[in-house]
Amino acid sequence: MTVAGVPADAPREPAIRALVVDDEPAARRGVQLLAARQPGLRVVGECTDGREFLDALPRLRPDLVFLDIQMPGLDAFDVLRRVPERELPLVVFVTAYDRYAVRAFDANAVDYLLKPVGDERFARACERARSELSARDAPGYTARLLRVIETLERRLDAADGGGDGRRGTAGAGSRSAAAQARDPAAPFVSRLGDRVTLVDPGDVLWASSSRDYVRLHTEDGSHLVRETMTAVCERLDVDGGSFVRIHRSTVVRIDAVREFRVKTSGRLELVLPGGETRAVSRTGRRRLADALGFPL
Repeated sequence: MTVAGVPADAPREPAIRALVVDDEPAARRGVQLLAARQPGLRVVGECTDGREFLDALPRLRPDLVFLDIQMPGLDAFDVLRRVPERELPLVVFVTAYDRYAVRAFDANAVDYLLKPVGDERFARACERARSELSARDAPGYTARLLRVIETLERRLDAADGGGDGRRGTAGAGSRSAAAQARDPAAPFVSRLGDRVTLVDPGDVLWASSSRDYVRLHTEDGSHLVRETMTAVCERLDVDGGSFVRIHRSTVVRIDAVREFRVKTSGRLELVLPGGETRAVSRTGRRRLADALGFPL
């Protein structure tokens, strides 16, 4: 974890102290850059996962935390449930989940930022945070936040729907017209504000999804593309090529597999490049065993 230094000539009236929590360096850097353009907002530290956040919270005492929802180990929901009520900062969720899943926030005082984040949307979130901070200690704030978390979890579960394979990998006979018309070798297009990045399918190590968005992970970072996992699977020739779908939300390149971990429950976890872990579903376990050529 890195902690921002405090300038010697810092004003006596403190700015809003913000903490950035995200496992992706590019995402943390993006929030830092956006925050630097917001008057009265100072990022006092960064955390790469939920455990670092829990350790840093009593030391840094942020007023506001930009908290990624999906993180390895403890996710945002696990983290917030472990924070004592009196230490709970104002939370702005940062998520790659689609707008339908996070509509619950619109009727509450907690805000969210949908990746990739633009300047205008970030500014609105900061303005809402400034207003909310004045009422943060009002009775019911913590209970309201916990209700938001529970509502979001229910909606995400409903959005995922069904089990493995219900919205699973598309076979050769179910390719969409759009996918058929697209050259599989063409690069994926990732847009962040006014920046456009082209991602070669051959550079993808693994991919994680949330409905209409997929995050492509490469050796030089991760890139968010507005595509469904089904479309990405078609492009990458999953389950029959060099990729295998280990979960309805995760696809991995077979030669990027580094390590397996068997949990006490018997469930399998896959260790990916960079040390991240992802759960392997029962169906994914069979696919992975077939791809690797030995039982798991």
